[in-house]
Amino acid sequence: MSDPITFPSTIPNPEYPLKVDHENNSITSKFEDGTVQSRLKFTKSRKTFTLTWSSMAQADYDDLEEFIVNTVKHAALIFEWTNPTDNVTYNVRCTRFDAELKFVNFWDVEIELQEA
Repeated sequence: MSDPITFPSTIPNPEYPLKVDHENNSITSKFEDGTVQSRLKFTKSRKTFTLTWSSMAQADYDDLEEFIVNTVKHAALIFEWTNPTDNVTYNVRCTRFDAELKFVNFWDVEIELQEA
């Protein structure tokens, strides 16, 4: 069995706020008499983490871009990412990668990591 892919440790921690969104895994139906019935749509509620960097250096951006685009191929491969706020490791995929060159050699970066 091969070693798991891990998020590059050379990338600096994201800035605050670190946004966490919990997936709603339920279905709710309202009836004519006003009653409501609910059930689970699926068993696991995945977390989605939104990470931002407002002035990522060019070298760090190059490493992140190489990892997201060529190593894990955006959402194609799952990798391990450790949340810097609580040191919990999650198996995630990258569902969004946005970058904007803010100044020469400094990037605004936002990525979304969805729990697998």
